[in-house]
Amino acid sequence: MLKYLDVIDDTASGIGAVNLVKNCSGKLYGYNADYNGFYFLLSIIKLTPMAKKILILGTGGTARMVYYALKSNYKCTVFNATRNLENKRIKFLIT
Repeated sequence: MLKYLDVIDDTASGIGAVNLVKNCSGKLYGYNADYNGFYFLLSIIKLTPMAKKILILGTGGTARMVYYALKSNYKCTVFNATRNLENKRIKFLIT
């Protein structure tokens, strides 16, 4: 999908996934709405992952978004577990 967009939001680009496309006068803009939803969830449950150890199961789009959000905004240690050792997409998000 990314290759068909005219503009990709910085967050969506960092995650490597788009799940919201907006057509503005024929120009396609890509966003990742899950990123903002994740922060909203953290505020609702009053969870601050600062200095925590976090385990993410899987390496799909949601896992990449959570990893990106945590590593970009909190000083926490993030581990990733996958049953597919060949699937190492998550490593490209290490900051």
